Amino acid sequence: MNEGAQNGLPLGWAYTTISDITESAVEQGPPEGREFLYVDISSVDNATKTIASPKALASSEAPSRARQRLKPGDILVSMTRPNLNAVAMLPPELEAAIGSTGFHVARALGVEARWLYYFVQTRRFVDAMSRLVLGVLYPAVRPKDIRTHAVPLAPLPEQHRIVAEIEKQFTRLRPERAGKEAAEKQVTKRTRKRRSAVLGT
Repeated sequence: MNEGAQNGLPLGWAYTTISDITESAVEQGPPEGREFLYVDISSVDNATKTIASPKALASSEAPSRARQRLKPGDILVSMTRPNLNAVAMLPPELEAAIGSTGFHVARALGVEARWLYYFVQTRRFVDAMSRLVLGVLYPAVRPKDIRTHAVPLAPLPEQHRIVAEIEKQFTRLRPERAGKEAAEKQVTKRTRKRRSAVLGT
């Protein structure tokens, strides 16, 4: 861990790596029981950074990639096409879901999990992963590319404060975004009506 302001960080902050602040591995294994919730890369909404559409599957139909036993707070980082930044944090209601091996699962250790969750959404992280992509037909990074990436780390109370401020700003933006989306829908609706009137359809 590299301490101090000499590294361009505020006093008391330090650089570390993702591997230093996450568990080394998560439990692997096939689904248990008759049915399970499966989270794959297509389940993630990369605009909202949430798991929008987990899949309820019969265990007999489990894909070969359904191997990672997830816990609430786990941060899922898609290793495929990192430029799209398909990342999400597992919410409590999806406890015991099974994740695709297409994700690197970062389980925070001794740090605020949301600090890491917001970090892996930064342009710095996305650009770094995009530069490390291997393959053309299936462009992807490796778990070690993610785990060795450097993270600026604030003292824990500061992590909590900064995360709370980020989420306060998001709360303010949501109504504005909803209003904007509603306005865009109204414009689209009016445009369609005008086009129908002109075209007679």
